[in-house]
Amino acid sequence: IASSEAESNNNSKEDQPVAGNEVKDVEIISDQEFRSSPKRQRTDCESEWVCLGGMSLQVKDKDIIIQGEKLTDKHMNASQKLLKEQFTLIEGLCTTLKVTVCSYTTWIPNYLQIFHTRGDHWITLTTIGCSKDHIVLYDSLYDDIDSATKNSVETVFHGSNLCYSVPAVPKQKGPMDCGLYAIAYATYLAHGKDPQRLTTHYFKQDLMSCYLVKCFEQEHLIEFPEHTCTK
Repeated sequence: IASSEAESNNNSKEDQPVAGNEVKDVEIISDQEFRSSPKRQRTDCESEWVCLGGMSLQVKDKDIIIQGEKLTDKHMNASQKLLKEQFTLIEGLCTTLKVTVCSYTTWIPNYLQIFHTRGDHWITLTTIGCSKDHIVLYDSLYDDIDSATKNSVETVFHGSNLCYSVPAVPKQKGPMDCGLYAIAYATYLAHGKDPQRLTTHYFKQDLMSCYLVKCFEQEHLIEFPEHTCTK
């Protein structure tokens, strides 16, 4: 597994967001408690649940999160719209359907983007905290970058001689939660947290679905709950 070469010279300083608003608290309960709550009643799946950055999510999109199904481009794009509103200086965060359309003539810092890859998988790619021409890929399932993703990234950064690293982050349990992890990685990085910390901490997977629902309903993304890794 390739280790991250992302710069971490600011480890001794207090973590600062790239640019954003005040942090809001989110009530945390387990996904199992949330799914069995009497408040969690299935209603008309076509009715609107929330509107984020002008993008409407329906009750069926909420049910996908709650039922532990694989998240769609609508969830990814809604998350990126929120992050873009909260952190205006970050580049990227484009629709996952047209990632390569948002291209640059060269490598740029402060780039953050969720990618759809390997047929049905979500990852987070960034240049935040990186040296020039360096790309870091956060993947909750795989330990390398596939050729198709690399080709897409090179389309985004025209003319750059890119190098890649895939940090040894803790992996998800099961095949379904890559989207939750991709959003969690992007949110963590947007808030200016030390990227190296992602290799020593893991997200509380049993809380992530409930947490995302609460963030969407409050129209504000904050860092997902985490634990220190233990051997």
